[in-house]
Amino acid sequence: MIRSPGISAIALLVVGAAACTPLPDTSGYTAASSQLKQSAAAVGTVMHDELARTTDRIPGEQNRARLATATINFDNAWHDTVGSLSAMADYAQSVEDLTNAGNHGADSARQLSQSVLSLAGAVGIAPGAAVAGAAVDTFALLNSAVANIRASRSLTASLAAADPLMQDIAVRVKRQVDAAEHMFNVLISQQRVEIDAAYGRVRNIDDELRRQEIDAAANATGSGDSALQANLTRLRDARALMAPRVAEYQAAVETVATRERAGRNLFLATRTALQSWADSHSRLVRAVQERRPVSFQSLMAASQDVRDLVQRWRDL
Repeated sequence: MIRSPGISAIALLVVGAAACTPLPDTSGYTAASSQLKQSAAAVGTVMHDELARTTDRIPGEQNRARLATATINFDNAWHDTVGSLSAMADYAQSVEDLTNAGNHGADSARQLSQSVLSLAGAVGIAPGAAVAGAAVDTFALLNSAVANIRASRSLTASLAAADPLMQDIAVRVKRQVDAAEHMFNVLISQQRVEIDAAYGRVRNIDDELRRQEIDAAANATGSGDSALQANLTRLRDARALMAPRVAEYQAAVETVATRERAGRNLFLATRTALQSWADSHSRLVRAVQERRPVSFQSLMAASQDVRDLVQRWRDL
């Protein structure tokens, strides 16, 4: 079949126009990734400060020492999460730099592969990390992704090759959040144990006095026996004397419960933001492929949700 010269010319113009279309602005991905890292850092700070203050309220030097150790364990676990999020923000910045510079084929592939390796190393799946506990399939995915990126001849293909690894990295960082939450729950449980130990005698005596008061009130109701009335008055007076210590116990229990609820919300919001980060990377890849604008508002909103919850914690 003989092709029309006019149709061939039009096809070339279309391809040429697509090639000249600038790559989309990905600065929003960088900004949202950076905000997520900053929000996570704020989570660690506010939790550490509040948990330390709660620990200081626990009577007994040994009790406080045990809780201080648990707080340090949480700090270390959350430090891993913040470090990973910082590396994710650096990766987003490298993608922005590459898209701003334009599509330079093999050079872009080489630079992106280095950024991917840096990010993978930060979350513990760099070459050699398999011995330290990285899953074999994750390690294999890293090798495959880096090989595919380096074999690419365009930034578009390189980003597409990196996307499966970015999804896996987000899952891995979620597990870091899970580990930090576990340490947080251990700390909360330990606080409850220490509170019960500190106030157990007060609580037990008050429970017994309340039981006796109920029985005495039942016996004294409708009775003119002055001895029964006097006994009821004595029990009520005894409970009144203990009321301040009982109130201290109840306040301590409620403080821990409130912090526990707020902490769970923060961990959940962080995991949600991590999923949004992974989804945003996939949208970024499609936008670069299609050379069209892309919004990262969902990731920015998820990061802001974490920051808002931090502020609510501070306001408790």
